[in-house]
Amino acid sequence: MKNSNQLHNICKTIGYSVIFFLISFNLISCDKSVNPRDDQDNNKNLLAFTAVFYDNKDDSYTAKLVVTDFYNPNDYTILTSTKIVEVGPVFSEDKSKIIFGILGPAEGGPQLVLYNLQTNQLDLLEGYESGSYVYGSHVVWDQDGTGFYFRGSYYAPHVYFYNFSDKLRSTIRHNVMPVALKDSETLIVYGINLETGQQYDYFLIDSNGNYIGRINNPYLEYINRNGVFIKGAYSLDYNAKSNQFVFSSVDSTVQGRKIAVTDFTGNYYKEYTKGDYIDDHPKWGPDGTILFDRRVIQGDFNIDTEYKIMKINIETGEVTEFLNPNVISGAIAIRYPEF
Repeated sequence: MKNSNQLHNICKTIGYSVIFFLISFNLISCDKSVNPRDDQDNNKNLLAFTAVFYDNKDDSYTAKLVVTDFYNPNDYTILTSTKIVEVGPVFSEDKSKIIFGILGPAEGGPQLVLYNLQTNQLDLLEGYESGSYVYGSHVVWDQDGTGFYFRGSYYAPHVYFYNFSDKLRSTIRHNVMPVALKDSETLIVYGINLETGQQYDYFLIDSNGNYIGRINNPYLEYINRNGVFIKGAYSLDYNAKSNQFVFSSVDSTVQGRKIAVTDFTGNYYKEYTKGDYIDDHPKWGPDGTILFDRRVIQGDFNIDTEYKIMKINIETGEVTEFLNPNVISGAIAIRYPEF
């Protein structure tokens, strides 16, 4: 088994979709039906995540897309084959489909894949031109399911909209990435704000890319003074019903990351973890919960303390382990919860 630093580097590689290790797979030979689910009509309680596996024989890592019932997490289904490596699963609004990324060509970044939970169909998303495919990250589904917003490849870090019907990719706004939909016509984005002159900023645009306004919340500010990092907010997930964000908070006073919740204005703010671990990728869960993945900051690898999914009870503030990688046969780490 690899040590903690090696495993962290592998998982970081998976998370940021940079190819630093050799994986043998054919990008256009995805299995069309891998481990189909039995209960395809009850998706509302589904939790998706990525499970990382290590092959001693080949000394290689891969990751698989997994779904389980939130209320019975031990009853899981691995949806994809061992030949592909996934990052960032994102459910459609009705939870009938999932988009995730596999490690694509170095110049293109992650290659986007669609999994249909109703038909158990797995397809690489194709571009308008014959033989072309869609590369990117930070997927945000449109509410009606006709398409999705996403950040383009490494060399085109802009917001695009992909339409399933005609496979067209429309440019929405340059030099930003989509975060979430505030409503059907308003997109929360992060990046260069030309209107305010701030290089790193959260603000609102409409579906055509027109600037609406900055999110004036001090807890969401990115501050770097003279090259020294001070604070930042990452991995935001927006709850339209409560009008609140949950995010991974980073600041120079702690080694790790904290899970925190705030509203649009910053009038409300609460931290649920202390920064003793790398707590990241939080998602709003059901019944007043927040899910996130956790790893230790340093030290020898321990499957009981590193790369697992945790749960927060919002009302009580209690933080408990929700899912350990040893529940998934052969897995050594689990990340990116999506509910």
